[in-house]
Amino acid sequence: MLATDELYFPFHDLGGTPWYDPGFAASSREAKHNFGSSTLSDWKKWDPSEHLDQWATPQLVIHSERDYRLPISEGIAPFNVLQARGVESQFLTFPDENHWVLKPENSLVWHKVVLNWVNKHVGLPPYTHEDPDSDEFWGGSRDSKTELADMPIQGKPET
Repeated sequence: MLATDELYFPFHDLGGTPWYDPGFAASSREAKHNFGSSTLSDWKKWDPSEHLDQWATPQLVIHSERDYRLPISEGIAPFNVLQARGVESQFLTFPDENHWVLKPENSLVWHKVVLNWVNKHVGLPPYTHEDPDSDEFWGGSRDSKTELADMPIQGKPET
């Protein structure tokens, strides 16, 4: 939860820093940065990695490789746990996107994958019947099938 440049939100939402020590005599300037009286046990309560043995819900993990706010390992790690546990999961990544999927062709793929995933899990028919291995599905945004075969998680959903 600390592998980001945006620490305000976890510090604020979890009520402080995980290293808060109520006995620490800090100057008022340092104490202000504690955000509150949160403790390590408060953080562990909300840390998904503390509850891996309970992960059972199917999950679609989407993470782009140029997301400098959250390293790609933050997306690969939960996907690997889900796969190792036998939980239905899919991984979609865009090598040329950052925290947001901005390129129109990638946005179309993102929407197809997300809507197909959601529809599948709420009992609706697929959003698109295009084959995810076809050029039509990817809208011409793939360079070659060889590239996808060599690097299976690069811009291709895996199950």
